[in-house]
Amino acid sequence: MNIVKIILLCAVLVFAEQSLRGFAYNPYGTLGAAPTIADILQKPSDVYWHKFVYVSPESGSGYSAFDLAGGSALLGFDQSLMLGYAKSFYGLSLSIFPHKLCNRVSDDKYECSSNQNIGMNFSVPLGSSILYAYTGKITTSGYDGDDDDILKQESFVKKAYIGITGGDRLVWDLKFSYDLYKTSSYRYMYNDKFLGIANDTSDTTDMKFLLNLGYKILQSDKLKFIVGLNNEFSYSDFDNYYLQAIISPNFLGEMALTKHLLTFVGASYSISSYVRGATVEGDTNIDVFYLYKYEPGAYAGLRYEYENLAVETRLQSDTFEELLSGNNPFIALGVFFFFR
Repeated sequence: MNIVKIILLCAVLVFAEQSLRGFAYNPYGTLGAAPTIADILQKPSDVYWHKFVYVSPESGSGYSAFDLAGGSALLGFDQSLMLGYAKSFYGLSLSIFPHKLCNRVSDDKYECSSNQNIGMNFSVPLGSSILYAYTGKITTSGYDGDDDDILKQESFVKKAYIGITGGDRLVWDLKFSYDLYKTSSYRYMYNDKFLGIANDTSDTTDMKFLLNLGYKILQSDKLKFIVGLNNEFSYSDFDNYYLQAIISPNFLGEMALTKHLLTFVGASYSISSYVRGATVEGDTNIDVFYLYKYEPGAYAGLRYEYENLAVETRLQSDTFEELLSGNNPFIALGVFFFFR
């Protein structure tokens, strides 16, 4: 009996391993679909038990997961360097994007410009649900002007969110995010003496609440079909205040064409309601209100699987025209190597 259980467990792990998808798959975030690289980057506890290498030549990014010290490690290269580690009860990842340039302007003074990004993802499985969180900071600064009149501009963005997802046939995801933007500009004037003057400082708060749903209408070996509803409600106090609600129904379908070839399709339609107002002398007035739709979107893609190899891509909106014009007909081409 124990041998049978081990065999079944190995089969489940292999199936879960090779069901992992890349960035070509599910660009509209339909809940209930197969897990993607984007999912495990957001919820690093999902890295546990995975062993793979994934590369996307188009974006110049690559990720790998492998066994390490009784758990699973994640190593990623994109715009940032990413390091992660997961056990059965938690996952943690750190991403770093360092960029700083300094020029000497005097014996003891440097002028530095930077564009640095650091972030941390954390997640914990809670039964059939997963609690996940993120915190990070983006710093940019630079100089402009001449030797006697230099303008320094700085920008700080602090980001954080917390969410929880779960469900089986009806999948749900709740997330709350809070972003703080701070920009400052200082003017340095070198005349008879040095003057440092703060010209402008502004703070902006961005808050969002997301409620996404996905319902698995059909799930079989040959065919899968999921309908979803992604909802976003946001508030921003930039200059005045802004309220926005975005409703995005979507769907995703999969069909096995052959033993090794799978096609996937999907579409989304978004409607947004937007309000801009201002508070003057204690009175709140609505300046702008409008309702509009985004351009509808649809996609089609292919995934080829053979033993430990998987290749997948999305197709351009007019694939045949791109081919006849000698252009690349593929989007987000990615290659997996699975190890077991």
